[in-house]
Amino acid sequence: MVFRRVLREAEETNFTEFKYKHKLGLSKSYISQGNTDKAIGILEKSLSEFAPEHPSLKHKIIFY
Repeated sequence: MVFRRVLREAEETNFTEFKYKHKLGLSKSYISQGNTDKAIGILEKSLSEFAPEHPSLKHKIIFY
């Protein structure tokens, strides 16, 4: 019951850092499946979407 509430709250949040981390995790999943083109596309889009608001992410994504 508590898990569902926490999950719902996480889904409803609008924190861009969480959205970025979600995209990073999604990219990791595509890499593990061997679909690197899709992963790179997501990472590139994430960089352009989130780096202006969080400049430190640019460093993290480049060294990922």
